[in-house]
Amino acid sequence: MGSTASQAKRAEELAEESRRQSELAAENAATASRTSAEVHESAALLHDRSAEIGMGDAEAHRRQAQWHRQQAQADRAEARHDEHMQPDSEPPD
Repeated sequence: MGSTASQAKRAEELAEESRRQSELAAENAATASRTSAEVHESAALLHDRSAEIGMGDAEAHRRQAQWHRQQAQADRAEARHDEHMQPDSEPPD
């Protein structure tokens, strides 16, 4: 037994809503990852500055700055991945 016309129409509506929600989720995830990257970059700069002015353990601050930069790089990569998950974007190479 097949679907009725109204069931088929409803299935199409649900599929479209699902696509819109998926696109919104990918956009939100990319935005969150970019924001996180910016926060990590700011933290890295603060650690750099703390090392420069001799506040606390300079080597520890440099290690922390490097860690934050690595996290920022990972967050930017995640944002690019999320952007590629959007239906109207170009597929990754």
